[in-house]
Amino acid sequence: MSANYLNQAYFEQTFSNPLDSVDRAKDDLRKVAELVWFHNFVPKLDRLSDPDAAAKAAYVVDYLASNHLVSPFQKKMLKQQLEVVRERLKNLSVHTEQRTFYTYDSLPRKNRDDFAKRWGFATGMKPMALGLIDMQRRANQTRYKDLLAP
Repeated sequence: MSANYLNQAYFEQTFSNPLDSVDRAKDDLRKVAELVWFHNFVPKLDRLSDPDAAAKAAYVVDYLASNHLVSPFQKKMLKQQLEVVRERLKNLSVHTEQRTFYTYDSLPRKNRDDFAKRWGFATGMKPMALGLIDMQRRANQTRYKDLLAP
């Protein structure tokens, strides 16, 4: 099996399972970030049939695509995937009530996460708590680039 096939399977599994909390999702979301940022992985978002899972995946990919670690070509490919999901979700007209990214999050008084707002969530994935901010630092980049994709 190719690395891309295994990466896609991991990506789909991550978003097919409920994202209960930051602590429970930390390893999975960090691995997705590693695949996108350091292994040039472009997930196929249209393979997620559940609209809520697709919205969460799109939110994460949108966040990851905005980072300086993504090349212009990869960014273009990621944005194309996001447009497919955006059109699909727009046609479904689901989730008119407020919902949180993690199942057990409480609704905040104010949502400051523009990516979460864009994808219809009242709360975000909390990149600082996940450790994604540390992964972006130049000092840590060589550590992740040396790892092999699954």
